[in-house]
Amino acid sequence: LSALEFRGRLRLYARANLSARGGGRGVQTTSAPDVSGPWEPFEVVDVLGFDARRRENGAYFAAVNVNPVDDQTVLGIFPVREGPRAFVAV
Repeated sequence: LSALEFRGRLRLYARANLSARGGGRGVQTTSAPDVSGPWEPFEVVDVLGFDARRRENGAYFAAVNVNPVDDQTVLGIFPVREGPRAFVAV
């Protein structure tokens, strides 16, 4: 779980298990004005070129924070498995 304040809202990022048969892991996010809510529904984070719904793929979690170079964006690192390859994605 990764939590941060961004643009006046509390944002949470958590793992999303997207395949009932195993594998298929991605990251989902939600936000609220503060910790007491109300919370928006979770949405799967879309990463260009990565299909988290495929059983052989997985983004196991996300460590997300405000981008230190551009505070209007966030920056995350994700340990990823894509088929036979494993790496840390930014």
